[in-house]
Amino acid sequence: MPQREAPPPSCRRRRSPSNLGISRCTLWRMERNGDFPPAIPVGPKSKRWRRTDIEMHLKRLQGAA
Repeated sequence: MPQREAPPPSCRRRRSPSNLGISRCTLWRMERNGDFPPAIPVGPKSKRWRRTDIEMHLKRLQGAA
């Protein structure tokens, strides 16, 4: 039986804003405006972000400052 590759670590929509120090509304607005990486659907009513996408986004922001 072939081994399946583990999915990349992801961040839940409910936890990410508090981890970043922003509100859920702000995160939603940033994502809608293209100022934050888009979330990826993982189920009919569930979306998550790849942790690597968030880390790369934060590094870009730090480099721009």
